[in-house]
Amino acid sequence: MDGKLWFGSETHAQWVPCPVTGMARTQEGFSEEIAFDNGGIWIDRSAAGRASFEMEFPVLDWSEYEGLESFARFASGEWGTGWVRFVDPMVTDQNLFTPNWAAPGLAEVGWKPVYDTTPTYSATGANSYQKPPRKAVYNVTSAANAVPTGQNSVFTLLIPPTHTLSIGGSGSVTGTAVLRVQPVNLNGTLATPVDITLTADSAAPAFSSTFSGATYKAVRVYITRTTTATSTITLTSLWAQMVKTGFTPAITRHIPGKGHTGLSFRGDANPVTYVMADRHLVGASIVLVETEAWA
Repeated sequence: MDGKLWFGSETHAQWVPCPVTGMARTQEGFSEEIAFDNGGIWIDRSAAGRASFEMEFPVLDWSEYEGLESFARFASGEWGTGWVRFVDPMVTDQNLFTPNWAAPGLAEVGWKPVYDTTPTYSATGANSYQKPPRKAVYNVTSAANAVPTGQNSVFTLLIPPTHTLSIGGSGSVTGTAVLRVQPVNLNGTLATPVDITLTADSAAPAFSSTFSGATYKAVRVYITRTTTATSTITLTSLWAQMVKTGFTPAITRHIPGKGHTGLSFRGDANPVTYVMADRHLVGASIVLVETEAWA
């Protein structure tokens, strides 16, 4: 993305400068240590956690401040009060789903489920592609073509205008259950939804559908059913990559999820100004914390 981040929300997104010295990402979960009298120790920790990002941005001439100024406008609510997101160029060719969307069986060890009902679990079939060893089975109980409303039941991805998003997954369905992608047009209206074709556990990873940023500004991924027939969906693994339009994504094995759900500012966007005799310079820093999955 040529030194830029695509940053924003479904209301407004734009290019901003990349962090000057990289970006610190941490996975923050629960952890507690109990030290024993005999010198041993017990550690209780959660497998699940929220992602947080610390970004320091380059010092720019005041005339170039518009890109950094946008963080203050997002933080103040000027461009809406919804969750913010960004497209991390370090992981666009990896897997843009979060760990539990990329491997839905992780709900068995404490991660959030990806649908409104409580799943059951089973072993993944034999394969040569490093797919997760456990998969989640959901009873799909929503009304026909309804969007689920539970925590973490809709996954949203922004798409830069220069890039194309590709999505695929492995699993199976009964009845009329589907894994659905709802594209959002550039003007904010909803396009015709697309249902992902899931491949067998034993099959090589493949992308089912693509979505161009020249046509869509975002997509929403969720589970539903097309009628009220008794239905289930079994999800083994999901993957999403975003490459510059004209290039072909490549995936030869399951890649763990490295994306994020909606983020909130921790504190405010913090500008740093430098006034010199003949120049006004400004920098900025922000901290973002993943909150959408727990809202």
